[in-house]
Amino acid sequence: MKGKHLGILVGAAVVIAGGLAACGTTSKSTNQSGQLAAKQVVNLSTKSEVTTLDVSKAADSVSLTQLYHTQEGLYRLGKKEKLINAMATKTTVSKDGKRYVFKLRGNNHWNDGKPVTAKDFVYSWRRTVNPKTASEYAYLMAGIKNYSQVQSGKLAPSQLGVKAQGTKTLVVTLSKPVAYFKLLLAFPTFFPQEQSVVEKYGSSYGHSSAQTAYDGPFVMKNWQGTNQSWKLVKNTKFWDKSAITLKQLNFQVVADASTGLNLFQKKELDATTLDGTQVANLKNNSELKTFVGGTTYYMQMNQKKVKALKNLKVRRALSLAIDKQQLAKSVLRDGSKAPLGFVSQNLTQNPKTKKDFATDAYVKSGVAYDLPQAKQLMKAGLKETGTKKLTVTLMADDTSVTKTVAQYIQAELQKLPNVKVTINSLPYKTRLSRSNSGNFDLVLSSWGADFADPINFLSLMSTGNTNNNGGFSDAQYDRDVKKSENQDANNPTARYQDLVNAGLIAGGEPALTHTVKAAEDSIELAQADLAAVQLTAQDIVVASAASGQTPYTVAALQYAQEKGALGIGFSCVEDSPLAQLADYPITPVVGPEVITGATLLKAGTAEKMVLNMLSTGIMVKSGKVYQNLMINVVPTNGKTFERAKKIIAEATQTSLLAAERALERANNHVPLAIVLIETKGTIAEAKALLAATNGHVSQAVKLNDKQH
Repeated sequence: MKGKHLGILVGAAVVIAGGLAACGTTSKSTNQSGQLAAKQVVNLSTKSEVTTLDVSKAADSVSLTQLYHTQEGLYRLGKKEKLINAMATKTTVSKDGKRYVFKLRGNNHWNDGKPVTAKDFVYSWRRTVNPKTASEYAYLMAGIKNYSQVQSGKLAPSQLGVKAQGTKTLVVTLSKPVAYFKLLLAFPTFFPQEQSVVEKYGSSYGHSSAQTAYDGPFVMKNWQGTNQSWKLVKNTKFWDKSAITLKQLNFQVVADASTGLNLFQKKELDATTLDGTQVANLKNNSELKTFVGGTTYYMQMNQKKVKALKNLKVRRALSLAIDKQQLAKSVLRDGSKAPLGFVSQNLTQNPKTKKDFATDAYVKSGVAYDLPQAKQLMKAGLKETGTKKLTVTLMADDTSVTKTVAQYIQAELQKLPNVKVTINSLPYKTRLSRSNSGNFDLVLSSWGADFADPINFLSLMSTGNTNNNGGFSDAQYDRDVKKSENQDANNPTARYQDLVNAGLIAGGEPALTHTVKAAEDSIELAQADLAAVQLTAQDIVVASAASGQTPYTVAALQYAQEKGALGIGFSCVEDSPLAQLADYPITPVVGPEVITGATLLKAGTAEKMVLNMLSTGIMVKSGKVYQNLMINVVPTNGKTFERAKKIIAEATQTSLLAAERALERANNHVPLAIVLIETKGTIAEAKALLAATNGHVSQAVKLNDKQH
């Protein structure tokens, strides 16, 4: 759900989505005796006002929270995301996971006394998916049969795969299995709606407490659509009213933490959220309670509006310029933590290892702080876009904490050359409206987990998602997300890996890095590889190391010396051990080298062999045969990476962008990237082809052609 404030933000870019794992600190009155208070009334605060009570249109955390209190869906979520039956009493799922039958209780009623039936769910879901409703959360229903056709206007909403069989049976047909479908059903977007009330008030429905129908534990009172306070009173028509002990909840908007603490101390609030200064002052107070939430705060960059923000280097520079650790520990000081990636921590675990998803998808460079590199990237990016000065406005909510965060980010970004940032603090509703319409340069945003699955975060950055306000788009990212939703939907392990792959892109897109793991670096491995080609004194061994320190390549040259072969060393650094070991050292290599044809190995001289290699590994010339024995990775930035892209693009007659994406998929393994483009296969298939041809790129491509 969209966060109402950014009290705990750190953001970097829409593609990497750098944020803070939300951690709140609350001062709270408690009754230590365990006995219920005589007066069952609770006084609470929110940081912003309610925007709507319309189930189909609510998208912000304040509005959704009120809907959880006032509406009842098929399920509720208990501790540790355990599903608890609400309106549903029994659920039957088909073996293929595409048909759900829900038996509903018959003793729940709307606040006007009318029974809640299966038809209320059917009406609600059809209304949400109807493109005329313009629901921001309609995409959550994408797995339901005919969703896409209804959304595009090709089919009427009545064709959505949901129907009522009598008053107590709801049947849902999916177009594909959805692993987390039951979790979705506990979310307000899937709650029922009373058709007669919605139609009675038309466009005004949900814009005031009196113009809304309720089937949950409470009914809202005294909200006219814009006021800063309201109350929830016990719903006497609710089926489980005997389990509800509270008589009333009073809410008021309190945007400033100091005001909230003052009201708490005067006993006008029973709980309030504290800022960093207050946490430090009250850390020994017995009433202080802490909790970890599932929210990520981030900064969206509008690539559609600001030309310079389309440039990867500019976006990366803005990311690297923000010190997330300092923001969490020194600015916020409220228990917030610097992020590991776009998906918040403590959300879900690896089905096999039980590791946190955020750890598996962690890309250090995606959330790093490196001001010197940021300055270099900004200069290069502005030059590439023909921009002399980047002047942008940072839009944020007008809460006190968010203002402080915005000021910190402004100061950090203006350390970059030729960057000017102006802050525009707006009321929540205004800020949200402008974000949704794309009327911003930079905006501080947040997302709280609606259900315990990484897709809840990752789907946001899919191309065309209604919450993707900055216009981020990545073909491989979209493929990974779609794969998790389609062919791997019923395979928990494969689906998890798809989402990790997407998370790696979301976390590291600005650096174009996945987790790069080199092959084993050992003298034994080098000897084994070279022995496979029966190295002789007439052979040439080319050893290349991007960093100049790779033990494998050093070992290769040592082995070449032992066999009397000619050793050629290539490195991007002056003081590489390769330079001392090689008979023919070339360090460093300068100038772009371009080859033609569908092979990286078509080189005429030993020197060109080295230049064209561009990566960590070794190459052997034995007679007229060239073999890649362990070409691994190119650096993720700089001249070498750019040269690799150009060579791949030229070799495969494709675009630089396609070459860049292929390198990304191949963990920057140059030959593998070429085979991926030429064969249009999977990573596993490309690796198998290279292995079968001893690393010959052209032969790998030919072998693929024969097999197909």
